[in-house]
Amino acid sequence: MTSTRDPSVVSISSTEDSTTEVVEISSEGTPTSHITLSPTPSPISNMPYHLVTGHTISWAYSDGVNTLPDLSNESSTHYHELVEPGSKSYQKYLEKVGTYVAKSVFGYTDAPYFMEDLPTGYSLYSCHTQPQSTGRPRKDLYLYGPENIKKFRSPNEFTMHAVWLMGGGPSNPSLCQCIHCSTHNSQIEINRRYGLPGRHDPRDHHHHS
Repeated sequence: MTSTRDPSVVSISSTEDSTTEVVEISSEGTPTSHITLSPTPSPISNMPYHLVTGHTISWAYSDGVNTLPDLSNESSTHYHELVEPGSKSYQKYLEKVGTYVAKSVFGYTDAPYFMEDLPTGYSLYSCHTQPQSTGRPRKDLYLYGPENIKKFRSPNEFTMHAVWLMGGGPSNPSLCQCIHCSTHNSQIEINRRYGLPGRHDPRDHHHHS
């Protein structure tokens, strides 16, 4: 299947004086803002299109070091289970991240796309709880991996970190726009700014952030 390309949402480039420019581009291809950041190592000069095979995307970099959830206080009403790669939950996670990466990094709009797997050193866990307030069982998916990030609580929290990994990752630490690495005040702000699914308004309670 031939991929359909469109102007990317996020473009990272370097200027001659080694400062890094981040230009946000709307879906119509019109620049919406222009930010010049402090000097950082130059990201990859050409988009790594070789990492896209059909509708599957391989990772350019990883910062995973095999961090894990705290399993010291597990009980029948609070415990973790490793999510297996072949499960629907695992594949849906790869699809949510991959479809956004395909559009924002490579300009491909013929969704869905899938990341080939999680980055090396990452693992996905389901956390089972039974809150006293409701008494009903609850399951949340948490992603673990980087040394300085306890966990990503949703695909949205991880997506901008994934974009960063595809565009240079650890060689450009100041460019990550995820909630854990950036100065953004909330995930809702990141959703709105970068066109992620979920809540775009603090008053909207119908979507997960």
